[in-house]
Amino acid sequence: MANGVVKAKSFAAGVAVVCLVLLVPVQMKIDSLRSQLTQENIMPTQLPLSAAASAALGGFRGLAVDILWIQSDNMINEKQFYQLMTYYKIIAMLQPNFTSVWTYNAWNLSYNIAAEWGQPDEKWLWIKKGIEFASEGLIYNPDSEDLNIWVGWLYFNKVGKDPYFAAKLEEETGVEPFLESYRYFNKAYEVGLARGVTDVRYGNLCMLALVEHADAVLKRRGNVAEAMEFYDRAETGSELLAIQFPDDAGVLTLLSRIKQTKARFGR
Repeated sequence: MANGVVKAKSFAAGVAVVCLVLLVPVQMKIDSLRSQLTQENIMPTQLPLSAAASAALGGFRGLAVDILWIQSDNMINEKQFYQLMTYYKIIAMLQPNFTSVWTYNAWNLSYNIAAEWGQPDEKWLWIKKGIEFASEGLIYNPDSEDLNIWVGWLYFNKVGKDPYFAAKLEEETGVEPFLESYRYFNKAYEVGLARGVTDVRYGNLCMLALVEHADAVLKRRGNVAEAMEFYDRAETGSELLAIQFPDDAGVLTLLSRIKQTKARFGR
């Protein structure tokens, strides 16, 4: 028995030594990369931590990501949600410029995992985590149309459409959900314009966010004058889109909705 214990300890010590030896070149690579970034004053699209992790794993990065995805799916099935957040962050760190990582995981957090909780305040916690996760993706991919649209959609659909979540957002941050969604939708629209593309979908989402905000102002505060300012902005924008896209049903439907609402107030 004693010999067995001694052999086990010796084996463990040997494994530890091997691990330490293997870590030396990895650490040297990270140190070298950190030094290079400092000397050249470079801020790549991958932030330094992500770049260092990718460099350290080298050709094993793809395999590591595959394993993490499989394990994260298992964690969802086993409802290990808090551990899952750690895995999502590691996956994002290894693939920061792969926007689907941010959108898919943010959707999981804000929709699927939030739905697993019974109380509104518990749901709100996970909706916020989803928004924060997707917003972090914009640090790495500020000109991603998909990510801007997705963050905007979370504010629009998941928060703005629910009075409790909308109130919580305003209470905690002072941010109005539909105006915040407009900001991200508009960013996506501008990114498209910079590429020479006018995307009617994004433009229509911008105007819809303004209309929903105006509706909310009427419903929550009863401020007709303030609401009309946003209806007017949405109407002007929708008319411009209608000129460019005269057959687009979404634009025409929204424009009709705006005019009918304003008519109720004699505008």
